[in-house]
Amino acid sequence: MTEAGANVCIKSDDAELMRHLNHEAAKMVKYGGVTEAQALAMITMNPARELGLDHRLGSIEVGKDGDLAIFNAHPFDAFARCELAVIDGEVYFQRREPGGKPAARPRPGDHSKMPQAPAELRARSIDIAAQPKGIFALVRANIHPVSGPAIKDGTIVVANGRIAAVGPASAVTIPPEAQTIELGGLDVWPGLVDAGSRVGLAEIGSLSETQDYADSAQYQPELRTSTALHPDSEHIPVTRANGILTSYIEPTGGVISGQGCIIDLNGWVPRELTIVDAAALNVRIPAYVARDGEPRRFGPGRPGQGPGGGEPPDPNARRKEQLEKIREHFKKALAYDAVIRGARQKGATPPAPDPRLEALVPYARGEKPVIFQAEQQVEILDALDMARELKLKAIISGGAEAWKVADALKKAGVPVLLSGTLRLPRKEYDPYDAEYSAPARLEAAGVTFAIKSQEGGPSEATSSRNLPYEAAFAVAFGLPEDAALRAITLAPARILGVADQVGSIEPGKRANLVVTAGNILQPTTDVLALFIDGRPLRPESRHTRLYAKYRGRLEEVRAGRARMGIDPAPGRVIGRTPSEPAHAGAGGAE
Repeated sequence: MTEAGANVCIKSDDAELMRHLNHEAAKMVKYGGVTEAQALAMITMNPARELGLDHRLGSIEVGKDGDLAIFNAHPFDAFARCELAVIDGEVYFQRREPGGKPAARPRPGDHSKMPQAPAELRARSIDIAAQPKGIFALVRANIHPVSGPAIKDGTIVVANGRIAAVGPASAVTIPPEAQTIELGGLDVWPGLVDAGSRVGLAEIGSLSETQDYADSAQYQPELRTSTALHPDSEHIPVTRANGILTSYIEPTGGVISGQGCIIDLNGWVPRELTIVDAAALNVRIPAYVARDGEPRRFGPGRPGQGPGGGEPPDPNARRKEQLEKIREHFKKALAYDAVIRGARQKGATPPAPDPRLEALVPYARGEKPVIFQAEQQVEILDALDMARELKLKAIISGGAEAWKVADALKKAGVPVLLSGTLRLPRKEYDPYDAEYSAPARLEAAGVTFAIKSQEGGPSEATSSRNLPYEAAFAVAFGLPEDAALRAITLAPARILGVADQVGSIEPGKRANLVVTAGNILQPTTDVLALFIDGRPLRPESRHTRLYAKYRGRLEEVRAGRARMGIDPAPGRVIGRTPSEPAHAGAGGAE
């Protein structure tokens, strides 16, 4: 639209997206190829012009309203944060450190332009020819192993779907049969790992028949997401194109939701996608409802008074029953297992199998992880109590208020899968940056954690592709950059028990690699090539195909080979009077 001369504006339609509108504009550089100035205008001058207020807003000029935002780095830098906001010359916001002192300190580096690789690197076209033997050598690359320091001008050898060797060019021997891929200063990263998403289970939000991540029953541990995967989902290549190559696919319905699987985002059938089936059991801790007088979360819903204005009923009575039922299911599974084992030891015929209890057994015995979906601090503490009582191998997922109970998590040795950072605080009294700074708080407390994509929200089905930006925003609010990268690579792989296969660039691991022109955490960075299990893939999707299609259409209109639009009268080009010649062009497109 910008190429066609439209006045393009970007708006949020969401209370949280509004808070980082600058990052949404930065994505236009990555996905739309616009310039820095064009993208910045989409959230400054263009909307001011559209509202008829460009004489007052949208730029810094003498005579205009004194509306200013001061960042500690370029606003298109994913690691930048706003330090000061001025409206009509009045300070409406000033960020301060916990001690109360103003926090404005610029980040190191040059902030006169957005973070982006040189044009010659971004313009590189990486064409990888078919290789029958599947042996490749990626040379002259900036390698980011995650498990160790970065390697400048390094080499990676891929063979039989695995990483055969990695290191400085001088230390790696390239097999003579390898296809050499010259990267010339491009960056190579391990495939990003999303520790919880619905990719492959959800397609079109308005069509319930395309949603297969939940069942109507409340307690169904025997359900497995691997049986519901849709390998042809358009969301798989969309997610993959931004470097997310491995994901834990989680069920989310009921209370005991079922068992998730870990997949690579490439394959013809579910079995080809799946790395580990029944990798963990998902259990949703019932939501805690605040009583009257207690601080409560943002949003509607206040418990009412009891009949006749008396004592209101306990809003958590049902919740307590559900918590007890969860315990009962695990205890029944252990009793069931004891009966089965006892019968087999005595040579007697065991009772008829119970699929639900049988599915629960390895989790009840602490052999496999139980992922507790819990957001509020009460819910997290309930999960920790249950795990301790039943001796479960627990993981907390969601964890919006995990930072409030960091000491308890550290003491219990329970890891957390944080559902992103780009969301609103849970409570109305929480700091505005509670979610942004949560990873840094957990890191400081010594809690093991990873960052996963968000459950829910306005664009849940495609939220997984934004995983690197969820981690990047944590850097702006105190998390070290290397920890942020680890939180979406090696950390989730370790928590989910697949660190021997994915999460870092090390010999013997799956060759899941992402080639970029720049830092993978930045929304202005281009992904140029992918490898999954040693197979080269283009970062293409329905989005890239439609982008090419409509740019091609614009070129046809400009060249006079196509018309912009036709009015109801046959042969009438919009914007042309009947007396004008047919070749006069379409509505100014010429």
